Amino acid sequence: VFTWATLAFQALFPLAVWWPFTRSLFLAGGVVFHVSTGMLLDIPEMGAAFLVAYALWLPEGTARTILEAPRAAMRRLSPAS
Repeated sequence: VFTWATLAFQALFPLAVWWPFTRSLFLAGGVVFHVSTGMLLDIPEMGAAFLVAYALWLPEGTARTILEAPRAAMRRLSPAS
């Protein structure tokens, strides 16, 4: 079942990313899939590479928010100078 689901995902992905609603679903599914496969197969570089590639399909504001999140978290956690 997972093999067929993976094949369907890969076949539909190039079409699905052109529409905002299906883009969100397919990007979320792809993130879950590639992070889990990277962890289960002990090749985190592969998962990270696909996450970077998926960032190309994000709107600029969303990508900026995601990239700024770690920096904002560090500012909140660091003691005031």
